[in-house]
Amino acid sequence: SQPVEFIPIDKIVGWDEQSILQQETKYDIHSPKFQKLKDDIKKRGIREPIGLEDEKDGMYKGFQGAHRYLAAKQLGYTSVPCKVLRGHIIKHLQ
Repeated sequence: SQPVEFIPIDKIVGWDEQSILQQETKYDIHSPKFQKLKDDIKKRGIREPIGLEDEKDGMYKGFQGAHRYLAAKQLGYTSVPCKVLRGHIIKHLQ
């Protein structure tokens, strides 16, 4: 299991509001469900780490937790708890 690391939110790439809206997910960012997630994060923080892939030049590509990422960004978080998959692990999973 990967350790939890706090990654600056501005170092996470691959997600923006538009790409999150286009995902085939159970809810969108204008739904009551997203608002409930945002309220929960506001009260209790992010309890499930965001999944990231290690990129070049100190950047990370998001692959799991887009809604948590966007909620945290909208709430003004500067860093978020993440589990980072690094090169050798990614190749093993493919």
